[in-house]
Amino acid sequence: MNLFFRSVLFLVMTILWYIGFFWYSLPILLWYSYKYTPFELLLIGLLVDIQFMTFRALPWYTIFSLFWIIITVWLRPKFIVYTNRA
Repeated sequence: MNLFFRSVLFLVMTILWYIGFFWYSLPILLWYSYKYTPFELLLIGLLVDIQFMTFRALPWYTIFSLFWIIITVWLRPKFIVYTNRA
């Protein structure tokens, strides 16, 4: 069930990024990044940038997803401190 749910969330985020509803995917993105490792988001950014051929200019989705991964990996230990019970 966990793998199925994670795959469905991945597909929903990919579709929302592809059709341009990026702001609607932010709540899913926040929860997905907190619950799972967000390294798959780099794949979404690369796929959307390749589809729109934005490597001729700036690959914005890839840049955003790389920035998001760095921020999430940096903040995750700080969030875990507040959610663990001692």
